[in-house]
Amino acid sequence: MAPSKRRMRQPPNWQKKKRAKFDSEKNKTTTRNAEESPLLRLPAEIRNEIWELAFGHRNVHPHIEDVKTYWTRSKSGRHQRTITYSPCDPGLSTQEQCNTVMRGGGELAVGISGTWEDSRSYYRLMGKEETASTLVPLVCKQIYYEALSLVWETTTFTFNEPRVFQRFLNAPTSRLDLVQQLGLAIGLHRLSDSNEDIWPGVLMSPSFSALTAVSGINLVAKVHQFHWPPLYPDPYYIFGVLINELRGFPLKPERTTVFVISDRALSSQTGLDLATKTRTRLLNTKSLSRRGEE
Repeated sequence: MAPSKRRMRQPPNWQKKKRAKFDSEKNKTTTRNAEESPLLRLPAEIRNEIWELAFGHRNVHPHIEDVKTYWTRSKSGRHQRTITYSPCDPGLSTQEQCNTVMRGGGELAVGISGTWEDSRSYYRLMGKEETASTLVPLVCKQIYYEALSLVWETTTFTFNEPRVFQRFLNAPTSRLDLVQQLGLAIGLHRLSDSNEDIWPGVLMSPSFSALTAVSGINLVAKVHQFHWPPLYPDPYYIFGVLINELRGFPLKPERTTVFVISDRALSSQTGLDLATKTRTRLLNTKSLSRRGEE
């Protein structure tokens, strides 16, 4: 006889009733807002422009955070990892940041930085301390559902940790089919150690193939002084493999940037050559029949 399955612990009846009453009142508020709010009564085209100006064209950094969920088998609850979002702080004004993201960097499509700090005016790799669990505030149901798709289409999602990118790709709340712009910061000095970096596995995963709308990439290559044993893979070879995977996207020149950061491991000319050749290779997709194949 098969053992009986344990039922998941449920909240008490009083809490269920309280929740039902709250949901009923919330639905009434949603209906009243749609009928009486001057903002929500505007034509849909104007509302979409407002949502785009208010929530779109941002550069955000997804993070992994632990949250505690209740009403599980354990009386004390359990910890569950979730994705949160931090806005990018590039040292630019809001309008300058918006313009930079929208044009894909413009004249900064190819660059070389002598030090890490020199790149802060273009690309800050760490987001602000403030985080949010959703890209659109949950203050109004109608605003949330009207703005959600637009925000996912216009936001640049920036990653400098492969495990965070992997979690983002596998998160049930991620609208991968809508993502159009990615920012990837890859440290070449770590690619030779498979225990520390899993970029190749992430870019070759089935989840990565779900990104079907990407048309722009902001790539930051971090090159530091390093030495690796002869038996370790050449990080430049692995970097080339990663570029081949990214070439599967129909990238647009105006939305594709390459920026090289070096701590004197490379000369300025060598770094500029690396950035130029990398961007040229990213945009050369004529020989590809499908993603990752030549």
